[in-house]
Amino acid sequence: MKVVRNKNVWSLYKITNRINNKYYIGVHKECKYPKMDKYMSSGKVVHQAIKKYGVENFHRKVLVYGSGEYCYSLEGKIVDEKFVNCINTYNICGGGIGRSYTSEETIRKISESNKIRWTEAMKKENSESKKGKPRSLETCKKISESQKGKLISLETRKKMSKAKKGKLLSLETRKKMSKAMKGKPKSLKHCKKMSEVRMGKTASLSTRKKMSEAWTESMKKEHSEKLKKYYREKREKREQRKREK
Repeated sequence: MKVVRNKNVWSLYKITNRINNKYYIGVHKECKYPKMDKYMSSGKVVHQAIKKYGVENFHRKVLVYGSGEYCYSLEGKIVDEKFVNCINTYNICGGGIGRSYTSEETIRKISESNKIRWTEAMKKENSESKKGKPRSLETCKKISESQKGKLISLETRKKMSKAKKGKLLSLETRKKMSKAMKGKPKSLKHCKKMSEVRMGKTASLSTRKKMSEAWTESMKKEHSEKLKKYYREKREKREQRKREK
């Protein structure tokens, strides 16, 4: 036989994390059937902690039953500003109806809960779900506009450089990058920067050998044709200037 509870019964409850002993105190309107009530708080920080540690590591205990008004008044007395500021609690605002505190400790708790949200596994899952899904031109344009004028700090650039060190790009990725860059003229500023970066640097024998081996016959022929064209145009311009004189 199912035990049926009065629909106007409320409770003041406490949820405790068995791993780090952090706890949360809140008010809940009890379910009609007690055994079916698996409520574990509506608090954002508690939800993020449950995601991190697992629901099996949390214990819920009812402190007192009563009317909604009675339970909220008790919560207001217990969950005050001092309680919220305590590092061992998950509460981020004052208890009772219409009470709220936003202290530095509250901000810290929200920050920590947001960090929990994106674990490495979740980041990987999010990345995998987006693979193969091309962005629309409108989305690309919005991203481009949002990034314009933003300067990357030296610290961020160092972090980006460190993250990419030792990572080898696949042949397929290199081909895609090469294809994307073909036909795109480089600005004088960009060419100057590339020249300055390479100035004084000499490639090692092994690097030169690799570069030589990487050049196919078609690439050599293409490069040769470009050089011929460049010097031919230069010669024609020089002759034209002589005629004009």
